[in-house]
Amino acid sequence: MIEVVDIKFPKSKEIYPYQVDAIEVKKGDICVVETRKGVDIGEVFTDGRMCSPNTFPQPLNKVIRVATEEDIDKKRKLDDRSRNALRVCKQKIKERDLKMKVVMVETTLDNTRMTFYFTSLQRIDFRELVKELARIYKTRIEMRQIGVRDEAKKVGGYGVCGCHLCCATFLRDFKTVSIRMAKDQNLSLSPTKISGMCGRLMCCLTYEQDSVFDMPLPNSGEHFFINGEEVTVLSSSQKKGTIRIRYKSGKSKDLNRKEYIQTTLLKVNETCPAHPETQQ
Repeated sequence: MIEVVDIKFPKSKEIYPYQVDAIEVKKGDICVVETRKGVDIGEVFTDGRMCSPNTFPQPLNKVIRVATEEDIDKKRKLDDRSRNALRVCKQKIKERDLKMKVVMVETTLDNTRMTFYFTSLQRIDFRELVKELARIYKTRIEMRQIGVRDEAKKVGGYGVCGCHLCCATFLRDFKTVSIRMAKDQNLSLSPTKISGMCGRLMCCLTYEQDSVFDMPLPNSGEHFFINGEEVTVLSSSQKKGTIRIRYKSGKSKDLNRKEYIQTTLLKVNETCPAHPETQQ
């Protein structure tokens, strides 16, 4: 058995499992860790747990030590250097008229590699750019192309809801989002209303999708209020996702599952603002 913790890299917003050997770490600690790009700094995202080595498809990288003030100060200086490299790279791209947009620069703690993340709609020949950046910064340069959703995840920002972007905070994987989800939830199909900062459909459309199809329908004979008016369920079909209701006036109407969810429905014995006699 090995002790495993999850390490979060604040700048890239990525979380990976790491093996802990002979050192004591706890959630919230800043640690020096191994990465495929070199030595770097990350935050312990979860408390340690015991796992079998066979749980993971390949050997895990290890936590080297808890970061010292010297490590943190060095990382801060390297981050300043990365921001400067971002400005320099943008200038060099402009000089060469390359059709690419550099988004972020990361430098490992041991200063052995500098990674430039960029977006582009076409293949780019950046070999000369890499050579010039290597001459300037005297380290290995890696250019990594990412998508627009990854760009939003790395840069961060606020969504139309006023909260931090889901992808930049807690969302670990991108799920497929379709326009059908917006239709099922009866949302506006205007691109400005259902698109995120990345220009793609908002990831949060997936959050309510399951409830559209999984919410159970009421049984025959149950009574509800729809917009303050009492109705009776005449029949319902869980398989088809439809119910037939009758108003007190005698008028009948069919509702599908989506309409049922989107309509304010209260049982007769529950509080209804339109009917004071039901209030306790």
